[in-house]
Amino acid sequence: MIQKWGVPVDDECRNRDLVFYVNGRWVKDVDAKISVLDSGLLHGWGIFEGIRIYPPGIFKLEEHLDRLYRSAKYLKLEIPVTKSELKGICTEFVRRNSLKLGHIRVLVSLGEGYSWWIYSPPTLLVLGVPVGHVSETLYREGLVVKTSSLRKNPIVCIDPRVKSLNYLNHKLHRLDAEAAGADEPLVLDTQGFVAELSGSNFFVASKGGLYTPRRHSVLEGVTRATVLELAEKNGIPTCETDLTLYDVYTADEAIASGTLSEVMPIVKIDGRVIGDGKPGPITRRLRELFEKLVTTDGPWFTKVD
Repeated sequence: MIQKWGVPVDDECRNRDLVFYVNGRWVKDVDAKISVLDSGLLHGWGIFEGIRIYPPGIFKLEEHLDRLYRSAKYLKLEIPVTKSELKGICTEFVRRNSLKLGHIRVLVSLGEGYSWWIYSPPTLLVLGVPVGHVSETLYREGLVVKTSSLRKNPIVCIDPRVKSLNYLNHKLHRLDAEAAGADEPLVLDTQGFVAELSGSNFFVASKGGLYTPRRHSVLEGVTRATVLELAEKNGIPTCETDLTLYDVYTADEAIASGTLSEVMPIVKIDGRVIGDGKPGPITRRLRELFEKLVTTDGPWFTKVD
C-alpha cells in the first residue's frame, strides 16, 4: 500500500480500470494523456482541487468548486465548463468508478503553449483514486513537526489563497522536514508568523480555545472552515490571529487539518512536546465531531445516483 500520513491508497487501482475525464472525454486511466506542451507541465500555470469521497457522497463539493473558480478568477484563467457542469462531471466520475471511499482531483491549466503564448483551449482533468481512512495508530500517536528553515512565499508575490499547480515552495518545506526526520514542516511567513504545514492548515488549542493563523497567510482550507464551524457550534471558542513560535511551543494542543488528513493531532514541534505529548481533549472532540459529520448524510454531501 502507498501511504501519506497513514492514509492507504490502493496501489492496485490502475488494475481497476478507473475512468478519468480528459478535455471532454471519458478514458481509462492508462489512456489518459495531455500534451507535453501543456502550460501546467511547462510552467505550473494552472489550478486544482482535492476533494474527498465518503460513503454518503462527495464531501463539500460546492465549497471546493467555489474555491477553484475563485483561484481561476485571480489567475485570469477560464474554466471551460460552468460550475454546474463541473459538479456533474465530478459526480459522474464517482459513479463511473463506483467509489465509496476515495479522492477526486480536479485540474485546470491554461492550455497548450511552448513559451508565453497559448494556442489551445484550457485543459480540464477530473481524476482520482480510492483511498481509505487514516491509520488509527497515527491518530493516537500524532505527528512530529519541524519548523522549516525556508519561508512561505509572501502575499506580495502570490496570494496563498490561490490553489495553484505550482507547489514547489510546499515541496521544499517538506524536503526540509524529511531531512530532519519529521513528519511535516511548520511553515512561517516572511515576518516570522506561523502560516501552515506543507499541505494542511494549522491550529493550536490553549486554555479551552482554538486558534489558527489569519486567512491572508494561508490557503482557505475547506476542512479548516469545517473545523472552525464544528468548534463554534459545540462551545469551543475560536480565533483567527497571528501566531508566533512562542504561542506554538506553549500551547496545550496542536492540530493539522486537511482533505486527506482530516483532523490530525501534532504532539511534538522542534523537539518540544506539545501539552502532555498526547492528543488533547479539544483535538479528540474535534476528531469525533468530524468523524460523525463525514459519516452522516446531510447537505454537506453531494449525492451520486
